[in-house]
Amino acid sequence: MLNTPKKYVGTELEGVSRALNIGFILITILFAITLIRQLNQQDYPISIVLLLGIFSSLGTRIIFLRGFLKQSVMIVSIFFTILLTIICSLGNGIHDIGITGFPVVIGFSSVLLGQKQMLAASVMSLLGLAWLVIGEHLNLFEPIPIKPGDVGDFIITGAMIVFGGSVAFSLTTNMKNSLKIVTNEIKISKSEGQKLVEEIGQKEEIIVEIHKTVINSLDQLEIIINDHERTDPTSKSTYESLERKILVIKAAHSLLLEDQSPLILDLNQFTIRVLEGFKSNLDTKEISISVDRINYPMGVDQAIYFGICMTELLFRIDQSKQDSISLSISTRDNVFLEIAANDPIWIEEDEMVLNLLTQQLKGRLSIDGTKASLTFG
Repeated sequence: MLNTPKKYVGTELEGVSRALNIGFILITILFAITLIRQLNQQDYPISIVLLLGIFSSLGTRIIFLRGFLKQSVMIVSIFFTILLTIICSLGNGIHDIGITGFPVVIGFSSVLLGQKQMLAASVMSLLGLAWLVIGEHLNLFEPIPIKPGDVGDFIITGAMIVFGGSVAFSLTTNMKNSLKIVTNEIKISKSEGQKLVEEIGQKEEIIVEIHKTVINSLDQLEIIINDHERTDPTSKSTYESLERKILVIKAAHSLLLEDQSPLILDLNQFTIRVLEGFKSNLDTKEISISVDRINYPMGVDQAIYFGICMTELLFRIDQSKQDSISLSISTRDNVFLEIAANDPIWIEEDEMVLNLLTQQLKGRLSIDGTKASLTFG
C-alpha cells in the first residue's frame, strides 16, 4: 500500500505519487484515531463529520489511484479545509487542536498544485480561520469550553505531527533523489558536450585544411594555365574560360575558410568577392551590384554554378563594348539575376553555358534588349 501506484510507475510523478499515497493513508488513520476518541467521549456530531471524512479520503484515494492526481489533491485541499472548519466549530473553535490541520492540508496540496490553485487553497484556509474567530465573536456558533489536555489530545496532535513529517520527509527524499539524477545527467551532458566540442574542433581543423588545399591547388593550376597560354596562343579563349572558373571556385573556398563554414555561403558576400576578382578582366570598368537581402545562405555547389554562369554572362556582355553594367539580384521567390547594360546585348549561344544552366542550375536564361536575366531555384 505504501509503494508507488502502478499508474505512476516510470513517470515524472513517481516520487510525488509515492509521497501522496502515504499521505492519503496517514490522513485516513488520523481521522480514524480521532473518531475513536470522539465516540469514546460520546461526541456524536463530530464523530459523524469524521466518519464522512474517512469515507471521503478513501474515495479520493481511489480517484488518485486511477491516475487523476491533480484532481484528487484539489479535492483534498477543498473538502478537508471545509471539514476541519466544521470540526473546529463543533469543538473548541479557534483553540481546537484541529486548527493544526490547516497548514498540513496546505502543505499536502502544495506538492502538485499550481500557483492559482495554491492561492485558492490558502484563501479557503484563511476564510475558515476567519469564520472561527468572527463566528464565535458574533455568537454564530458556541464552541465547547477548553478542557485540560488528555491522552487523546496527545495522540491526535502526535498523529498530525507524524502525518506532516512523513509527507515532508517523503517529498524531501524524492527531491534529493531527483537532484542526484539531474546532477548525474548534467555531468554526463557536460562530458558528452566536451567530447562533441573536441570532435567539432577536429572537424573544423580538417575543413580548414581542405579549403587551404583546394586554394593552393587552384593557385598551382593557374600557374600551369598561364604557362600553357603563353606557349599555345591558339587556345587562349579556353584558358581564359578555365581561369574564370578557377576565380569563382577560389572565391567560394576563401569565404568558407574565413567563416570556417563547411558548406554554406552568403550570396551577397560571394557575389561581391567574385566581382572584385573579375573586374580586372573586363573592359567595362563601371560595374554596380545590388542584392535585396544582406544574408542569403546558399550551398557551395549551387553558389559555384551560379558564379560560373554569372561570370560567363558578364564576360560575353563585356565583349559588346559596354560603358556600364549593373547587376541586380532578387531572392524573394527564387534567385533572379538581372544584368543591365547601356547598349543592346547580343550573346552567341554557347554549349557550356547552356549545359550549366539546364543541367546544374535548372535555370532559365533570357535576353531582352539591354537586359540579360538568369532565374533558378
